Amino acid sequence: MSESGFGICITGATTLLGKELLGSLGAAAIDLRKLHAVDALNVETTQVEFRGKTQTVGLLNAEVLEEVDLVFVAGEPDDAGRALLDDAADAGCLVLDLVGYRRDPSLPMLFGRNPGALEALRETGIALCPDAMTLALVALGAALRPVGLQQLRGTCMMSASVAGEAGVRELSGQVGALFNSQTPPRKVFEHGLAFDLLPGRGEALESGWMPQELLAAAQAAHVLGLPAGGVAIDEVIVPVFVGMGLSLQAYGPGLNVEVVRQAVDQTDLIERHREIHAGAMPRGMSGESTLALSRLRPDPAGSGVHCFLSADPMRLAASNAVQALLGLVELDLL
Repeated sequence: MSESGFGICITGATTLLGKELLGSLGAAAIDLRKLHAVDALNVETTQVEFRGKTQTVGLLNAEVLEEVDLVFVAGEPDDAGRALLDDAADAGCLVLDLVGYRRDPSLPMLFGRNPGALEALRETGIALCPDAMTLALVALGAALRPVGLQQLRGTCMMSASVAGEAGVRELSGQVGALFNSQTPPRKVFEHGLAFDLLPGRGEALESGWMPQELLAAAQAAHVLGLPAGGVAIDEVIVPVFVGMGLSLQAYGPGLNVEVVRQAVDQTDLIERHREIHAGAMPRGMSGESTLALSRLRPDPAGSGVHCFLSADPMRLAASNAVQALLGLVELDLL
């Protein structure tokens, strides 16, 4: 760090996640000497907003990375970009991977300001910042683990924003085309999405599970100290433009509605709502960095609880990454 602050780079700055990072970083109490908003090597010149000022998006290159202390990876890099990021990490620049481009289970996973993972980052140079589905599982699981959680099951209902702006635009185009008896665009969602549901994203493995479902479950189970199979999550893509909803079931001896209420009320990341209302639904959580919990009810077999969580997936992921940055600063690791 220089005397005038930190140097930060956001790659994929024009993606939905990149824009959320810019907003979360801009609101954070951190002194910056340099901010590089960049994208892929062949990005078209564009502009983004940061702390009330317009900034031109540049190209990812070695010169940019030499000027910064930390990189947020918010867009999938190409082979050349991966090599540049690896070289930067080897040279001492910290890399926070929000898109999973490294796919290395040995790398530390950053959940907020957890000191152990942040200290491990100093050794590896690169760390994973989990996606919103994993963050939601860990947030609820961490609240319930001390009161007896043994299993966490459920379904994540993800909006078209999971595919970025291209997904949002295509859903809009599909709605318009179907209303006007035209052929809908199906480049992003090849099987369609408007007025329908996609029971998974991408190509299923031989087991029938999607890779991202298994990854989120494995990451959450590892962090929560649950055995393999202790967490299971399905991801369904729903025809809405923003937001994320999770219908989750938590099982364990002693878990009941009152115990869960008390445990959740002690967390900062989850806000509990007694009634269903617009503000606690996925669209109503747009722009919020917390999770809303509603419809808390006992399992019919008496062995746990069922609940519904809502969140803004982009803001949740971006906020977690910025919290990790603030943790690095607090611990003097940056």
